[in-house]
Amino acid sequence: MRRNVPFAILFAMFVLAALSSQTNGQIRTVALPATPIINSVDFSNDGSKLVVGGDSIRIYDANSGELVKRIKPEHMAISVAFSPADADTFAVGSLNGNISVWKLAQAEPVVVIKELLNSASDLTFSPDGRLIVGCDSVNKGGEYSARLKVFDAETGKTLRSVELDGEFASAIAFSEDGQLLVVGTGFRGGRDSKVHVVSLDSWEITGSIPFGPGFARSISISPTNEQFVICGAEQVEIGPGATKDVGKVWVADNKEEQTSRLLIDGFSGFRSTENMPDKDSFVATTELIGTSANGLQSWVAPQIQLRKLSDGEVIWSYESPPGFSQTPQLSHDKKRVACCLESSVVILDAKTGALEKRIFVNE
Repeated sequence: MRRNVPFAILFAMFVLAALSSQTNGQIRTVALPATPIINSVDFSNDGSKLVVGGDSIRIYDANSGELVKRIKPEHMAISVAFSPADADTFAVGSLNGNISVWKLAQAEPVVVIKELLNSASDLTFSPDGRLIVGCDSVNKGGEYSARLKVFDAETGKTLRSVELDGEFASAIAFSEDGQLLVVGTGFRGGRDSKVHVVSLDSWEITGSIPFGPGFARSISISPTNEQFVICGAEQVEIGPGATKDVGKVWVADNKEEQTSRLLIDGFSGFRSTENMPDKDSFVATTELIGTSANGLQSWVAPQIQLRKLSDGEVIWSYESPPGFSQTPQLSHDKKRVACCLESSVVILDAKTGALEKRIFVNE
């Protein structure tokens, strides 16, 4: 970790130097190249392709790293997912709340779902590819109410809606066998949160497991459905009017509605893959969150790690240059891990953490 010159000063110096230069007493304007924004990634079910969300929707060949297709959406794509049943079908959650379903061979979405009121920050397919689940949270008189919306992936029709009054939905995940849907809620400011277990037979909440204080960014479900890994952070005060996010990882037992145990406490934040490589380990990223009140920034190199579920011990760790990481994703055969790191996507061997490919997003 290192301390930087105040970001505002560096940014102002950079803009002035880049936008304006003087030649023979005259000011000339220089256009800055646009930096691609990427924030989410997923493998196709056969592992041959990657869909990457951000300022554009980009499809890459996962083996060669070549750009296959680029789609410029009307709104920022903030979550993406390939269908587990079809290597050519993927869904995109947008900043305006819309969820669109695409076919690789077509230039327009085949379905557009406009049921979410806020940004579609998390979406997932059911393991059979028949359902898409999205979540949002609505402010009702100063108190949030979370909603899970279940859609038919082929028609976009709303099939179910699950309300969680007084809570803010922050992460969702399907179990590998398709029997459970898990939603994590999140509160900042010292409050406990919950993981709710939804049965797909009845679409009722069959269990609610508290964790915290803190909030969830992602949830991993063990292959046996017996445990959930909750990755997120706790917002803590560091001075008058200033807070920072301290990374936390909790483990919850599905059969017991007792408070989840704290597994890891430290770093700046955690995100994990939806499913786990095996019942004894999980893949997660760490990252820097936020800035201090006086404008100083502390940067840490983002890390993608495989950790033991029993005690959080690091099995392998891939370290990247300073920047921000996003939620990692496992390939369907659990042999590879993909993650957005700044303006590139890395693909790692899930067993060893060895770098297989780094795709630089430059268009």
